[in-house]
Amino acid sequence: MTSSPSFTSVSAINFLDYFVLFHGGDKLSDEEIGFMKVSTQVVSPFSQIQVLKELGNNLFRQNQFGQAGGCYDTVCRLLCSSLKDKFEFDLNTILSFAISLCLNLAACANKLQGFEEALIYCSIVLNFFPRNAKALFRKVVALKNLNRFPEAQTALEEARLVEPHNKDISQELEVVCQ
Repeated sequence: MTSSPSFTSVSAINFLDYFVLFHGGDKLSDEEIGFMKVSTQVVSPFSQIQVLKELGNNLFRQNQFGQAGGCYDTVCRLLCSSLKDKFEFDLNTILSFAISLCLNLAACANKLQGFEEALIYCSIVLNFFPRNAKALFRKVVALKNLNRFPEAQTALEEARLVEPHNKDISQELEVVCQ
């Protein structure tokens, strides 16, 4: 599924403000602080954070969903810390990265049967970017597993409007409508 949203600077900044509020409230652990100190001496903080996210992606591909989720959660806190410290960053790059993290956390939650948690992560994205097909699809997975079929059908229909030729969405719509 593609998720190349068009960002307005207001929605982008509002999303990132909320992202930091949601994920950045906790203080960094000593290990995370050490990671940031060491990594910023070698490359940019964002480059190191990207490497850690890729580790989470690899864990997810290996079906280690709990560890992947923990990795993504750490990446969220490190990213929030970097944003609070006013490191230079490209708004669209950081925004896409933060959205991706929320959606990865939703995918992990769905795999671990934490469907209410998955809905929260999807809602964070959808509140600011209601046409994000990937967030809508992951919301559908959670709703379907919570036996909330009418809501799942509505979300699928919204996703189909965003990506009318997406086969996964069409197939899932057939399943939910039965």
